[in-house]
Amino acid sequence: MASDIYVNDHGDFEQDEYGNVTTVEGMDEIAQSCKIALNTRKGGWYLDTDEGLDWDAVVGSMKQEQFVTAEIRDCLLEDPRIDDVHDVEFKQIGRNLNVGITIEVNNQLKEFDWETGDLSD
Repeated sequence: MASDIYVNDHGDFEQDEYGNVTTVEGMDEIAQSCKIALNTRKGGWYLDTDEGLDWDAVVGSMKQEQFVTAEIRDCLLEDPRIDDVHDVEFKQIGRNLNVGITIEVNNQLKEFDWETGDLSD
């Protein structure tokens, strides 16, 4: 499996006690890639305008869970390493949305949380 630079929840790189940039690999790397894809607005990356999540389908007070779930699934299944998206569970906290997601990769399940931030209209 691939290895990548670890990006923490604040979007920063971290260093170990020797000053080396920390890395992430395996299923954790795939989960990190999923979060990056979900945080990328579809059409916002000029090298691949199909990459990312259609935020217009997510943001706003009148959005329905099944449509948001479909957009999340479409976004994540763009990664050829992901075989399926099993669960997408929503928890609204004020204006923020926390999404619990379970993906399948090579018959292994990986759960991770994705926080959208402020979803005000």
